[in-house]
Amino acid sequence: MHGFYERQNYFLNKLIAKKKKYIRRRKINEKMVRNVQTLELTKRHQLIDLNKDKVNFELKFNIVAENEQIFHVIIMTQAEVDNYDNLSDIDMRVAPGKISGTISSKENKYDNYVLILRSDAENPVKVDIVIDLEEVEADVQEKIMEDIPDYENTTTSSNAKNDVNKPIWKTTWFWVVIVFGILFFSYFAFNYISIRKMNASKDHKLSAVANAVPDEPVPVENAAMYEDPKKTSIYNTLKDIANAANE
Repeated sequence: MHGFYERQNYFLNKLIAKKKKYIRRRKINEKMVRNVQTLELTKRHQLIDLNKDKVNFELKFNIVAENEQIFHVIIMTQAEVDNYDNLSDIDMRVAPGKISGTISSKENKYDNYVLILRSDAENPVKVDIVIDLEEVEADVQEKIMEDIPDYENTTTSSNAKNDVNKPIWKTTWFWVVIVFGILFFSYFAFNYISIRKMNASKDHKLSAVANAVPDEPVPVENAAMYEDPKKTSIYNTLKDIANAANE
């Protein structure tokens, strides 16, 4: 039920934000300004302030020269212009009778844009300039998302707060640590017992082998000795019989 109300509030806030966005856009459209003027261009640079004090804006300009005469044009920020000691050092673009373009600034950072015009013709070149300046908001979508927290993030934060308020023995992490601790202890206890059993078995085998080996040499008094058959009594008897037969 708690999650249902959170989701309902999320979509309600999102709907309100869209309504506010629509109202803001209507107000912005009412602030659009059109500036129309005619200038005579000479070799002297002429500067026109484009956005004045507007920070976030969209600007469209259209410049048309009389009889499609060639003129020179460039758009720079005031900071860039200030880097030049002499405007003649600025590399300007050649416009073949007309030029148009768009400038958009939505970063919520103020930059004063300047339109610079001049002509190399011997006679002044008349140009008609139309500038449409519309004030806009900076990163409207980001602002909406900042005002309205994401439903999933809100739910996660709520669950995190609930986990903090729980007793430690009711938290998942507590039991995870306990289980891992038991497994860790069981592993080392099993290894310890196995090593003790192996050592005991080795000691028993070594003891049995040691008991089987006599401490003193085996007596050899009663051992059968090898005798030369030529020196035995049987051999002598047979020899005597053979000698008697020969005689």
